[in-house]
Amino acid sequence: MMVTWAYNSMTFGCSDAPSLGERDIKSSPAPASDGFDNWLSDGLHSVPINYGPTYLRFANLKAAREVANAAPFRDRKGSRLPWTYDYIIERLPGSNHTTSIHNGAGLDLLGLDTILWAGERHFAADGSHITIIQGGFNNELAERLRQLNYKTDIHHGIAWYYAWSDLRERNRVFRASPFSTSIAEMNAIAPVGNRLLIRRWPASMEHQIDVDRGAKPSLWDAMPFRELAQAIGMELIAGAFVTPSNVSDASSEVEYTISPHRYLGYAPELKSWKSLGDYTVAIVGYSVDKGEEYSTLALHYADADMAERKASELEARINALSVHLYSDLGSKSDESLHFAPVGTLCKSLEARTLTYTKFSVLVLDCAANDGGVGLSGRNLWDHTLTYHTLDFLIPDIDHLK
Repeated sequence: MMVTWAYNSMTFGCSDAPSLGERDIKSSPAPASDGFDNWLSDGLHSVPINYGPTYLRFANLKAAREVANAAPFRDRKGSRLPWTYDYIIERLPGSNHTTSIHNGAGLDLLGLDTILWAGERHFAADGSHITIIQGGFNNELAERLRQLNYKTDIHHGIAWYYAWSDLRERNRVFRASPFSTSIAEMNAIAPVGNRLLIRRWPASMEHQIDVDRGAKPSLWDAMPFRELAQAIGMELIAGAFVTPSNVSDASSEVEYTISPHRYLGYAPELKSWKSLGDYTVAIVGYSVDKGEEYSTLALHYADADMAERKASELEARINALSVHLYSDLGSKSDESLHFAPVGTLCKSLEARTLTYTKFSVLVLDCAANDGGVGLSGRNLWDHTLTYHTLDFLIPDIDHLK
């Protein structure tokens, strides 16, 4: 695939905001013309193309350990991880049960290389929950699972293991499994090479194995996902893929009382918003560069010129955006919310565009700010994912009026 690469940028937000300092994006090398896969795009090979209705999250735990100067579970000796790494792993499946998983199955979740995961919001027998782990385990895992009375099955020569196959059986063996309580989604496990394929229900594992071996379509076959991962995957430590349908579905599920100042990004300038264009998929992510922490937003367009044309609209939306912070999670009234302007959460905001032969990527970088509003720039985008407040990414708000 022949690729051309160009860079444009503009800084916006408060006029007295400091610059990004050492981060010199203009020096980023152009991707090689024969491909530019990285840990994130490579991981898409194992994700089914129909991975589910929610966000596909990802994390480069090896890189997170490096920037946080943290060791895997076995070597921590009970000491608390540095904040940066602790923040990344708290979003992982099983992160609250690392000790029981390590002691019970010998699986060191904190020693993973990379992980991708997605799943439905509600526990269901036909749920699509999936976890793909790269590295972080050894050949003894299969034997440990057999010792824990996991059942064994084989599909195309690949052995895989599961603790239960239906709800009745799950209730019987639930507490005996190290993958119990809030992480029951880690039931069926297939060690394949240096990867662990994990599904909530055994019924979906054969399909998962077929995807991993290339016999059925994976998300790597979905060009917008692959291209976006190739474009910015090397920059990111953690994040999530978000589609326009994710944004619309999440917005429709909000149960809190809606008032005008909370509608669609809580922007007083809502009526001035124009179309964000037909982007196909976005990434909300987190990165660290030369000691500086960033929240990153990237939109993929199937048009080489669209990203540059829509940069000003994304700027307008972000400048109008206030993020709601809960002061009383038990209340559904607007009075329980604190509204923090995005500008107070970032030292600076910088938009840049990556232009390729057949697509373009619009990127927004927020340099983290530890200002006292209860939420810093480093976890701004994760907050919007957790509370489903990505309304500002709705491509065209006119159809909602």
